[in-house]
Amino acid sequence: MSISNFMINVQYISSQKLLKIKSITIKMYKHSTVNIFYKGHRIQARVADNFFSRLRGLLWSKPLSPSEGLLIVPCNSIHTIGMQYAIDAVFLSPDFQIVHIATYCQPSKIVKYKYAKYTLKLLAGQASVHDFKVGSQLRLLKTK
Repeated sequence: MSISNFMINVQYISSQKLLKIKSITIKMYKHSTVNIFYKGHRIQARVADNFFSRLRGLLWSKPLSPSEGLLIVPCNSIHTIGMQYAIDAVFLSPDFQIVHIATYCQPSKIVKYKYAKYTLKLLAGQASVHDFKVGSQLRLLKTK
């Protein structure tokens, strides 16, 4: 797995007084991917499983293809602020059962489902193309 490092400045503040500034290195792992299978369909999903990859999500990326997705781990709410295209959000339980589906989430929206453990973002309309329904069980296979 590839690692890229970058520097950030961290400020420690206590009682409105700056105590010290320290540079630290944070290791960012390149995204792993998983294959998600359901009823003969396969979606290749990039996994966002750390603070920075979850924060970035799909921002500054080209629209997903019909067979691509983004699996956010852990996640029970998503936003489309700053995005240029609509998405479907599929909320999943800890065992990858579909617990809620939000379709055609337009840019600048926030969607939550408090009982979800993971969220799968898809191109708008793909949840119905793949015949996803609440209660459906998805199967995942890690690719790298």
